[in-house]
Amino acid sequence: MGADVVFTLSLETFDDVVRREFCRPPDRGLLALAQSPEVTRLAVVDAWRSWPSAVIRRRGLSSTEQVEVADRLVTRLRPRRLRRGEPTEVRVLEREYARYSRWSGRVLGLRSGDEAALVTYNPFVAAFADAPWIGRRVFVCRDDFASAPRKKPWWPAYRRAYEQLADRCDAVFAVSDELASRIAPGLARTLPNGIDAQLWSPERVVERPEVPYAVYAGTVERRVDLTLLAEVLKVVPRILVAGVIADEEMRRELQEMAGVEVLGPLKQEDLVRVVSGGSVGLIPHHDTPMTRAMSPLKMYEYLAAGLPVVATDLPPVADGGDRVWRCTTRGEWAGAVRAALAAGVHGPAERAEVIAQISWDARLAPVVEAAVS
Repeated sequence: MGADVVFTLSLETFDDVVRREFCRPPDRGLLALAQSPEVTRLAVVDAWRSWPSAVIRRRGLSSTEQVEVADRLVTRLRPRRLRRGEPTEVRVLEREYARYSRWSGRVLGLRSGDEAALVTYNPFVAAFADAPWIGRRVFVCRDDFASAPRKKPWWPAYRRAYEQLADRCDAVFAVSDELASRIAPGLARTLPNGIDAQLWSPERVVERPEVPYAVYAGTVERRVDLTLLAEVLKVVPRILVAGVIADEEMRRELQEMAGVEVLGPLKQEDLVRVVSGGSVGLIPHHDTPMTRAMSPLKMYEYLAAGLPVVATDLPPVADGGDRVWRCTTRGEWAGAVRAALAAGVHGPAERAEVIAQISWDARLAPVVEAAVS
């Protein structure tokens, strides 16, 4: 017998998911549920957005629409409220997300006793949703929002949400052991990030340039230590930076570094080409509470492309095994890059073995099972 599933995004809308080509962890969770024959009916609920903004932009005024995900029709919900920003007061957030869940159930025609599964990547939904239609509650945590600098006004609210997870959720997953121990010790299971096996297939042939380059693929913000790139440039002549630049000061610093080429955000096919053409992948993070709890998606993309990886020595990068050269000090980076270059890029056979272990299909199977069991 199949299960009805209501899936809620974290901070984004379904439009964002489509725009970025289903490449982020919540997007892949939605795809995994859509591809499961055990999911009877599936709905995806956007994060809160404001009515005034929707009216001004004349965009998405309808509360529902049918969208296609993995060759099946999915009901998309657009919850609206008057306020634009997320409130910071815990009690207000509790009311907002109780209302969010009840509105979703009402629009979908769910009632007490229907017992649909709620699968969410939003800790506020996981902890504060309060509606009679929720039969099972599954939460997947992709970051420690309670230590993210940009989320500081909401830190008390996130901590309050974490405190309630054990009582409210039937299953909790976190992207790293460190994060699991913070949000729901004893309950949360570790579920690292993964890659699209088809997109990163070793059957794709990418020409490698004569002059080697290192690559950083990911968002550039304050967790990235740009001084480490200077160490890398002592060994390789070029570094390609592919991803959103979230900090304008860091953009200027990168543009002023000789040998660094800022590509900005890329389409997925272009990202595969750029990463696969590199000689070494970089994870030059500062050691902070947030980075210690992350599961760096870029590491798995590098490994899928066959690249050796040089990274700041943080707990999550240990999952990369002996293909990751871990550095505890800045002075170790140049030597680690030389060692990684000497180890070389893996061929198709080794890549296929790695991809089978880290594909999203393999990673997300426990989430689907938790939703439908």
